[in-house]
Amino acid sequence: MPEITDRRYMRMKVLRPLSFTYEDETYEAELRDISLCGALVISDVPVETGRRVQLEITLPETAEPVRVNGKIVRLLSLSAGLGNGFGVDFTVVSLSNREIIDGYVRSTFRHFRRLQFELSKFDVDWDTVNRLIPHTYLPVRNYSAETLRSLVTIELESFRLRKVVSASANG
Repeated sequence: MPEITDRRYMRMKVLRPLSFTYEDETYEAELRDISLCGALVISDVPVETGRRVQLEITLPETAEPVRVNGKIVRLLSLSAGLGNGFGVDFTVVSLSNREIIDGYVRSTFRHFRRLQFELSKFDVDWDTVNRLIPHTYLPVRNYSAETLRSLVTIELESFRLRKVVSASANG
């Protein structure tokens, strides 16, 4: 019987290029999300679960790339032509890289919360909104207030610690 557990860390959507080393070869891919314990990588490179991988990620506002070692824990087939991907559980993350990842996740969350606050006002301060958007992963566009409110609400809901369904040891 499946078991439902809480995620350990808040997971942040990211749309950033990255490189990864798998089986002594380095490949280019896209980072789709990240947390303190793992990441989702989009790539058509054939990989296997249980194998080791090293990721090199450049997050916004970081000078040096973040390097983490991990284990591939799941394979994903994404729909609508977005490609395939794999989930990585981090096994080795230096303290400085943990701080960079944590800072990125928390900072982006705060920017979304600030956007939500600005958009809740009767008279929206569009200068502030337009300064905040580049600090999120939303594309910079001329959004209507209603559209932007909806996007921010959806994204803030995704930050919550979500339930994870896993196979039970009994079944």
